[in-house]
Amino acid sequence: MLKKLNNQWLTNTIAYLSENLRFVCMTASLLLGILIGALLIRNDLLREFTDTSQMLSDFISARTQNSFGVLFAHSFLSSSIYILIAYFLGLFLLGAVPSIVLPAVRGLGIGVVCGYLYATHGLQGVAFSFLIVLPCTFLQCIVFMLACKEAFVFSSCMFRHYFQESYHPLESDLLKKYSIRFAVLFLFTALISLPDSLLSNVFIGIFGF
Repeated sequence: MLKKLNNQWLTNTIAYLSENLRFVCMTASLLLGILIGALLIRNDLLREFTDTSQMLSDFISARTQNSFGVLFAHSFLSSSIYILIAYFLGLFLLGAVPSIVLPAVRGLGIGVVCGYLYATHGLQGVAFSFLIVLPCTFLQCIVFMLACKEAFVFSSCMFRHYFQESYHPLESDLLKKYSIRFAVLFLFTALISLPDSLLSNVFIGIFGF
């Protein structure tokens, strides 16, 4: 009985991964970026290229000295940039491959920030990450990877369309639907930015960085 259940679970897992292969690849890309960012900080390989301590200082200053509205705008714009890039990648015939790599770039930034917090502030840095950096970043990354998935699908569709033997004009409705999906993703990003700003207002004052 147990063996049958295990086989069924394995079959269902493989089927799920096959159906969602693009999203799985983008998740792996994001996690790889986070790992690389953390390793770069651990091995002190970014010192020559950027002042990480100044970046963190600017981040904290921006969140302690500004109003809720400014925090919301900053959170929304910083996440929307990635979604906007994904949108334009989807409009290119060869945008499918970059749309898989793009999550790694986002993950690199997350890994650098969290790795630096842990390396310089220990458990307090971990607490800062879990209370302020990661909760809404996790949700924003889900929205972002959905955007990359949409970009991959649309770019692949255009590539097949323009290079197939029986060429015919691309339906205008496809671009309209693509743009509407991204408008919804921007809306979700705005909604996630609200608790992100609230968490900063509530918790950032307890950290003495």
